[in-house]
Amino acid sequence: MDSHSDTAPLAGTVLPSRWAQAVQGDSQALGELADSYWYCIYAWWRRVGLDAAPAADATISNLTRWLRVRPPSVEDSGAGRMREWLPARLAELAAEGWEMEEEPAIAIEAAWAETRYANEPEGEPEAIFHRRWALTVLEFTMQALRAEYAARGLETLFAEAAPF
Repeated sequence: MDSHSDTAPLAGTVLPSRWAQAVQGDSQALGELADSYWYCIYAWWRRVGLDAAPAADATISNLTRWLRVRPPSVEDSGAGRMREWLPARLAELAAEGWEMEEEPAIAIEAAWAETRYANEPEGEPEAIFHRRWALTVLEFTMQALRAEYAARGLETLFAEAAPF
Protein backbone atom coordinates (compact mmCIF):
# COMPACT_ATOMS: atom_id res chain seq x y z
CA MET A 1 0.00 0.00 0.00
CA ASP A 2 1.34 3.43 -0.95
CA SER A 3 1.00 5.56 2.17
CA HIS A 4 1.81 8.76 0.25
CA SER A 5 -1.30 8.49 -1.89
CA ASP A 6 -3.40 7.53 1.15
CA THR A 7 -2.44 10.66 3.11
CA ALA A 8 -2.27 13.19 0.28
CA PRO A 9 -4.95 15.88 0.60
CA LEU A 10 -7.73 15.75 -1.93
CA ALA A 11 -7.84 18.77 -4.22
CA GLY A 12 -10.80 21.03 -3.54
CA THR A 13 -11.82 19.44 -0.23
CA VAL A 14 -10.33 22.09 2.05
CA LEU A 15 -12.63 25.04 2.64
CA PRO A 16 -11.06 28.45 3.13
CA SER A 17 -10.80 29.72 6.67
CA ARG A 18 -13.27 32.28 7.96
CA TRP A 19 -10.46 34.85 7.82
CA ALA A 20 -9.73 34.06 4.16
CA GLN A 21 -13.45 34.43 3.46
CA ALA A 22 -13.53 37.76 5.35
CA VAL A 23 -10.57 39.16 3.41
CA GLN A 24 -12.35 38.15 0.20
CA GLY A 25 -15.35 40.26 1.23
CA ASP A 26 -17.57 37.83 3.17
CA SER A 27 -19.11 40.07 5.84
CA GLN A 28 -20.83 37.11 7.53
CA ALA A 29 -17.46 35.42 8.10
CA LEU A 30 -16.04 38.68 9.44
CA GLY A 31 -19.02 39.03 11.78
CA GLU A 32 -18.48 35.51 13.11
CA LEU A 33 -14.84 36.31 13.75
CA ALA A 34 -15.82 39.55 15.50
CA ASP A 35 -18.18 37.60 17.75
CA SER A 36 -15.38 35.17 18.58
CA TYR A 37 -12.42 37.50 19.10
CA TRP A 38 -13.84 40.81 20.37
CA TYR A 39 -12.42 40.28 23.85
CA CYS A 40 -8.85 40.31 22.46
CA ILE A 41 -9.57 43.78 21.08
CA TYR A 42 -11.14 44.93 24.33
CA ALA A 43 -8.10 43.73 26.33
CA TRP A 44 -5.79 45.57 23.91
CA TRP A 45 -7.70 48.84 24.39
CA ARG A 46 -7.66 48.41 28.16
CA ARG A 47 -3.92 47.77 28.11
CA VAL A 48 -3.17 50.89 26.08
CA GLY A 49 -4.77 52.86 28.90
CA LEU A 50 -8.48 53.25 28.21
CA ASP A 51 -10.88 52.82 31.11
CA ALA A 52 -13.58 50.14 30.88
CA ALA A 53 -16.37 52.17 29.21
CA PRO A 54 -14.14 53.83 26.57
CA ALA A 55 -12.48 50.45 25.86
CA ALA A 56 -15.90 48.89 25.27
CA ASP A 57 -16.88 51.81 23.03
CA ALA A 58 -13.59 51.57 21.11
CA THR A 59 -14.04 47.82 20.63
CA ILE A 60 -17.58 48.25 19.31
CA SER A 61 -16.56 51.21 17.13
CA ASN A 62 -13.63 49.32 15.62
CA LEU A 63 -15.68 46.24 14.86
CA THR A 64 -18.48 48.36 13.39
CA ARG A 65 -15.99 50.17 11.18
CA TRP A 66 -14.46 46.91 9.96
CA LEU A 67 -17.83 45.28 9.39
CA ARG A 68 -19.50 48.19 7.60
CA VAL A 69 -17.01 50.79 6.40
CA ARG A 70 -13.49 49.42 6.04
CA PRO A 71 -13.33 45.62 5.97
CA PRO A 72 -10.01 43.82 5.72
CA SER A 73 -8.34 43.74 2.34
CA VAL A 74 -5.64 41.54 0.86
CA GLU A 75 -3.59 44.72 0.35
CA ASP A 76 -3.49 45.43 4.11
CA SER A 77 -0.30 44.68 6.00
CA GLY A 78 -0.73 41.48 7.97
CA ALA A 79 -3.77 40.41 5.93
CA GLY A 80 -2.44 36.85 5.71
CA ARG A 81 -3.45 36.23 9.34
CA MET A 82 -6.13 37.86 11.39
CA ARG A 83 -3.94 37.81 14.50
CA GLU A 84 -1.43 39.99 12.61
CA TRP A 85 -3.97 42.21 10.85
CA LEU A 86 -5.86 43.19 14.00
CA PRO A 87 -2.98 44.59 16.10
CA ALA A 88 -1.75 46.62 13.11
CA ARG A 89 -5.22 48.11 12.59
CA LEU A 90 -5.64 48.76 16.32
CA ALA A 91 -2.32 50.61 16.45
CA GLU A 92 -3.43 52.72 13.46
CA LEU A 93 -6.76 53.55 15.08
CA ALA A 94 -5.12 54.40 18.39
CA ALA A 95 -2.84 56.85 16.56
CA GLU A 96 -5.68 58.34 14.47
CA GLY A 97 -8.27 58.37 17.21
CA TRP A 98 -11.55 56.53 17.06
CA GLU A 99 -15.15 57.43 17.59
CA MET A 100 -18.52 55.80 17.09
CA GLU A 101 -19.42 56.71 13.51
CA GLU A 102 -22.76 54.95 13.17
CA GLU A 103 -25.14 52.50 14.82
CA PRO A 104 -23.11 49.64 16.34
CA ALA A 105 -22.85 46.50 14.23
CA ILE A 106 -22.03 44.32 17.23
CA ALA A 107 -22.71 44.13 20.94
CA ILE A 108 -20.20 42.97 23.51
CA GLU A 109 -20.52 41.87 27.12
CA ALA A 110 -18.71 44.82 28.67
CA ALA A 111 -19.29 43.88 32.33
CA TRP A 112 -18.09 40.32 31.72
CA ALA A 113 -15.07 41.67 29.80
CA GLU A 114 -14.09 43.98 32.64
CA THR A 115 -14.38 41.18 35.20
CA ARG A 116 -12.19 39.00 33.01
CA TYR A 117 -9.73 41.81 32.34
CA ALA A 118 -9.21 42.32 36.08
CA ASN A 119 -7.47 38.91 36.13
CA GLU A 120 -5.12 39.56 33.20
CA PRO A 121 -1.39 39.56 33.99
CA GLU A 122 0.84 42.55 33.38
CA GLY A 123 2.24 43.08 29.91
CA GLU A 124 2.33 45.30 26.88
CA PRO A 125 -0.75 45.68 24.63
CA GLU A 126 0.66 43.39 21.92
CA ALA A 127 1.56 40.73 24.49
CA ILE A 128 -1.88 40.78 26.09
CA PHE A 129 -3.52 40.65 22.67
CA HIS A 130 -1.52 37.59 21.61
CA ARG A 131 -2.01 35.88 24.97
CA ARG A 132 -5.77 36.40 24.80
CA TRP A 133 -5.77 35.27 21.17
CA ALA A 134 -4.07 31.99 22.05
CA LEU A 135 -6.36 31.40 25.01
CA THR A 136 -9.43 32.11 22.86
CA VAL A 137 -8.28 29.51 20.34
CA LEU A 138 -7.81 27.01 23.18
CA GLU A 139 -11.24 27.79 24.61
CA PHE A 140 -12.93 27.15 21.25
CA THR A 141 -10.91 23.97 20.81
CA MET A 142 -12.02 22.68 24.21
CA GLN A 143 -15.65 23.51 23.40
CA ALA A 144 -15.41 21.57 20.14
CA LEU A 145 -13.78 18.59 21.85
CA ARG A 146 -16.39 18.62 24.63
CA ALA A 147 -19.15 18.53 22.02
CA GLU A 148 -17.47 15.67 20.12
CA TYR A 149 -17.04 13.61 23.27
CA ALA A 150 -20.65 14.31 24.32
CA ALA A 151 -21.92 13.23 20.89
CA ARG A 152 -20.21 9.89 21.46
CA GLY A 153 -21.50 9.57 25.03
CA LEU A 154 -18.00 10.00 26.45
CA GLU A 155 -18.55 13.01 28.72
CA THR A 156 -16.87 11.25 31.65
CA LEU A 157 -13.75 10.51 29.61
CA PHE A 158 -13.62 14.15 28.47
CA ALA A 159 -13.93 15.37 32.06
CA GLU A 160 -11.02 13.13 33.05
CA ALA A 161 -8.81 14.11 30.07
CA ALA A 162 -9.61 17.84 29.92
CA PRO A 163 -7.28 18.97 32.74
CA PHE A 164 -4.32 17.59 30.78
